[in-house]
Amino acid sequence: MYEDETSHNSSDNRQTNSLNLRPLIKNRQGLLEAVVVTLSSPDYSLCTPALEFLNELIKDSSINLPEYKLMRFVRKLHEQDVFTTVEKLMRRDDLTGIAEPLLVFQNSVKVMLKSWRDISIDRKRQAHQDALAHIKKAAAKIVQKPDVSEVKHQNNAQTNGDSINGENVSWQSAGFTSESPEIDLAPMGLLGLMDLADFVRKNPGFYQRILLDQSVLPETQRCPIAKVSVSVTHILYDHFEIATSPEITSTSTISRDEAEKSIKPLLLTRDRLHNALTHAFLRIWSAAEADSSELNKIEKLVRLLAVRMVGGTTRRTSVREVEQTLSRVTLEELRKWQLDSLGIAQTSVWSQSLRYE
Repeated sequence: MYEDETSHNSSDNRQTNSLNLRPLIKNRQGLLEAVVVTLSSPDYSLCTPALEFLNELIKDSSINLPEYKLMRFVRKLHEQDVFTTVEKLMRRDDLTGIAEPLLVFQNSVKVMLKSWRDISIDRKRQAHQDALAHIKKAAAKIVQKPDVSEVKHQNNAQTNGDSINGENVSWQSAGFTSESPEIDLAPMGLLGLMDLADFVRKNPGFYQRILLDQSVLPETQRCPIAKVSVSVTHILYDHFEIATSPEITSTSTISRDEAEKSIKPLLLTRDRLHNALTHAFLRIWSAAEADSSELNKIEKLVRLLAVRMVGGTTRRTSVREVEQTLSRVTLEELRKWQLDSLGIAQTSVWSQSLRYE
């Protein structure tokens, strides 16, 4: 995550009746760690109140913290394996007594994701600057054999630190469609930038290889990796219905069948799903020998892939299983699925038409 000491989110001035629990975390070293240990307990009478405490903490932080502090808090949750621990809790055989707080936690995650999606990219904010700088810095590490005429210029740039810091790298050579990265990132805002920066951080060699391979292609044949990443963020955002999540409270009554359908452990592994689908997008693009005008067509295929392979899972399906499946699906299979889905849609249209004749 990235920190922005000057940016503030509009929720700073909101009034809230929630408990101010953050000082407990600040003043009691090891409290969050203890909460995580308790969440791992097989005794629901212990892990349920721990999860409820965590839910109140997240709610309070989401309402009251400015953007950079909320991102710092979420990073701390990641460092303490909170999301992994809750994901395991979501997969337990018996959810009696804990389904409601699990759904509250899941909804809180969606609320945070939506809030980041609604924040427009602003390069004046330090957090946004840092994320973009990280992407450029990674792109600057591409090793190429320079022309003799360019050696002196590159040596001067390295002396000034420009090459190392990515300052002499264009946004287009870093995987964007123009010199205004805000354009590609606009559909998913800060959430899209965070996902792209996370992808680059976890796949530096792959990212650099993609940029290097595409640098020798005609511009119309290049696959803008930044736009691909944002498209995948959008696909997952829609798949998990983040924008339309219903309000869940700890006093809600959830049946066993509702819990099985509503609790989505894979939401807490969204970063890994984003990584796998981005790889799949680039692989399918290459197999289709697509050009820039066909990016939307490939996106539709990847959206179908997500519907089939992510949407077809159960509460017990592991993210590892999904990753392996996504890596094996071929372009031919996707095209067949697409034709099958079009056939079903056409049949539905015809049947509706016949009803009124």
